[in-house]
Amino acid sequence: MAIKIITIEKDQLQRDGVVQSIFREIEILEGLKHDNILRFMDLFVHGDFIFIVTEFMEMNLLEYINIYR
Repeated sequence: MAIKIITIEKDQLQRDGVVQSIFREIEILEGLKHDNILRFMDLFVHGDFIFIVTEFMEMNLLEYINIYR
């Protein structure tokens, strides 16, 4: 599994609606089931951090493109 950590600043929450956008993205990810899309596993919030847990990919996107181009 892989964990993406997003830091949220308190003034950013009120100004940008960042949290709403993140949770909207998570809702979409939960519904996507495709071999070419990482599987969403979990999400949790602790303090000023949002942790998004997905399946792990052995290589990054650029490496994948270079191999399978």
